Amino acid sequence: GSSYQGSVSIQANPGGSCSVAWAVSGESFKGRCVQRGRALAVAFQSGAGEGLAVYEKEGDGRLTGTWTGPGAREFGEEILTPRR
Repeated sequence: GSSYQGSVSIQANPGGSCSVAWAVSGESFKGRCVQRGRALAVAFQSGAGEGLAVYEKEGDGRLTGTWTGPGAREFGEEILTPRR
């Protein structure tokens, strides 16, 4: 795949779920997530349909993930790095 940059916001919700919002290359995606231990699972929506991402929290705070989106035949990979 190709490299890209963007921003993501993860907000905790009452009851233990969370909300995620991405802005990448002029596109926006919103989703719901659940965190258990070091795992974060995200179901998201784009203009083209639904997608799924699964992340693992690393010791330095980064989230390394695998995702698939609408119409995708392969998985993508990304790393979410917290702002310092």
